[in-house]
Amino acid sequence: MSDTPLGFCQCGCRGKTNIRNNHFNLFLRGHNSRRDGKTRNHNQVRIWCPNHPRSSSDGYVPEHILIAEKALGKYLTRKHEVHHHNRDSFDNSNLNLVICEDRKYHRLLHVRTRASEACCNVNWRICDMCHEYDDPNNMMNYKNSTYRHWPCHARKQKERRDKIRLSRTGGEK
Repeated sequence: MSDTPLGFCQCGCRGKTNIRNNHFNLFLRGHNSRRDGKTRNHNQVRIWCPNHPRSSSDGYVPEHILIAEKALGKYLTRKHEVHHHNRDSFDNSNLNLVICEDRKYHRLLHVRTRASEACCNVNWRICDMCHEYDDPNNMMNYKNSTYRHWPCHARKQKERRDKIRLSRTGGEK
């Protein structure tokens, strides 16, 4: 047990606990699993580091950010994101982490990984209509980040026009 007085969370976060059945709760909800300043939630390991610029309101920083900063030798700004190469958010080894300059680049890494796994070509994109991968030169770039085959796009446009036509005529063809 820590030196923390009764009435405060014994994990060291200094959170105030409540009294139940004439006894203080020793931990805030979920804090009894914290060991050595680490906690693990559903998708990442977090480390108690309250003075860090990227610490959350409860004083924790995701472990992958601290490891990337140590390798880089300086703090990451808020716009930087850390990508897990093998997509296992609990594997925070140096070889698994990639520092991304922004969210857009981080998303691109995920798009390229999915394309590589699906069709062995990282440059191909998926059609949002038929869900087939193809060379972007055979497709149209629809709304900047969405790709469509020309025939798929034409079919969608025809469906839209037919729907408008039906609504104007009251459902009669």
